[in-house]
Amino acid sequence: MTELRSRRRARRIGGLLVLALALAGLAVADGHEQVVSLGSSGGSVTLAAGDEGTYRVAGSEGVFSIETKVDGTPLAAIAENGNRYTLSMEDGTWMAMFVAPPAIDVALGMSGESVAVQMQEDGSYIAGDMALMNGMGTVHASNGNGYTISMDDQGHWMAVYVATEQNVTLGVTGEMVTLVKAEDGSYWLGDMGIMDGAEVAAANGNHYHLRMGEDGTWMAEFNMPEPTAVALGSSGASVTFQRHEDGSYSLVSLAQVTGLTASADGGYTVTAANGNVYMLSMMDGVWTPAFQAPAAQMVMLGTSGDSVSITKAEDGTYWIGDALLADGGMQMSSDGKHYTLSMDENGMWMATFYSPMVDVALGMSGETVMLTLAEDGTYWLDGELVETGKTMAETMDGYKYTLSMGEDGAWMATYMPVQQTVAVGNSGISVTAVRDESGAWSFTNPLDGSSVALVDGMEYPVGTSTYR
Repeated sequence: MTELRSRRRARRIGGLLVLALALAGLAVADGHEQVVSLGSSGGSVTLAAGDEGTYRVAGSEGVFSIETKVDGTPLAAIAENGNRYTLSMEDGTWMAMFVAPPAIDVALGMSGESVAVQMQEDGSYIAGDMALMNGMGTVHASNGNGYTISMDDQGHWMAVYVATEQNVTLGVTGEMVTLVKAEDGSYWLGDMGIMDGAEVAAANGNHYHLRMGEDGTWMAEFNMPEPTAVALGSSGASVTFQRHEDGSYSLVSLAQVTGLTASADGGYTVTAANGNVYMLSMMDGVWTPAFQAPAAQMVMLGTSGDSVSITKAEDGTYWIGDALLADGGMQMSSDGKHYTLSMDENGMWMATFYSPMVDVALGMSGETVMLTLAEDGTYWLDGELVETGKTMAETMDGYKYTLSMGEDGAWMATYMPVQQTVAVGNSGISVTAVRDESGAWSFTNPLDGSSVALVDGMEYPVGTSTYR
């Protein structure tokens, strides 16, 4: 702006000098006058015809300066608004032709190109073929970069790059990312530089590759994730899913799975080869298996009236409460009876009464008898019911014992002595011989009541007679 004002000031001074010389050195002859309008500047120059077809400046209005030949013939005029006009006659009529000032080349940033800014007669400017409205406008370089052309406070023209934005829709999610093109041709998403193939994520977890088409338009290409294998706990089975762009999943493969049923909530009920059942459901965007424990099996403990609840764990073990149950494990009823728990071929548990064997020693014989406890609480010996104090047991040597149960529940054998009546000759006397547990015989002497050991061949006196 300062440069323009200085140029105008110099022109004014020069014009005044020229006008002064013309008015002082040349007389204007009386004759026809013509008012020449200086275009849209609002100024005018009045020319008067002189001798021999010459014209002289007779006056002016809104004119800064007038340039003339030495003989006073007008050449050009500068209006007060600074516009320059050449004065010329055509077909006897004077006219003023606007002379545009030299165009100013404005560099278009990093593009290596420039645009010529040209002042128009009405004081407006054009950049190339585009009018600059209010001294501003946007032009484009051949690489597509846009620049705003404007004049700064110092009157200098400048070009400022205008960043362009492109919204890219991320597939079916409907979300958009905004890419900004920098002056150097690079693209940015926020503070991240973007190149062809860059990956971005949508809020629903979808991933997209950003691709630039041949026409420079960006698009988003869904990045199909790798299939996800979901292990079903400790069963060794798995289900593999493929996630799709719309957030749905499809089954890809099953391993060690014997059954699969879709549920109304979008999950699946899966049966593993080992019989375990799992509920597969989506939790926080992750397929999660939950072991479905089978219903507890109630097993009656024989005739005791008691029962136990057996549950199966995910690892295939069975439990009664917090106690691990092994096949063949023992369980006691409330009345003290014992039952063996075992699984049949159909996987069902059953309780079998455990018949404990009770060894009863038969006195000093070194022999024993074995009693069997029945579920009803009775004891049996060789298939016969054992009645306490009544049932007899006999050794191989013929010794007999009575079997009875003590108050503490322990069985014992009580020796039953063998008795034999022995007649003492023809004395009319008889004795009762008794064999004790050791095998020794004895009898009670009826003559004096003493106990007499009885041995084979002994002599027994009765009165004056002796018997053997």
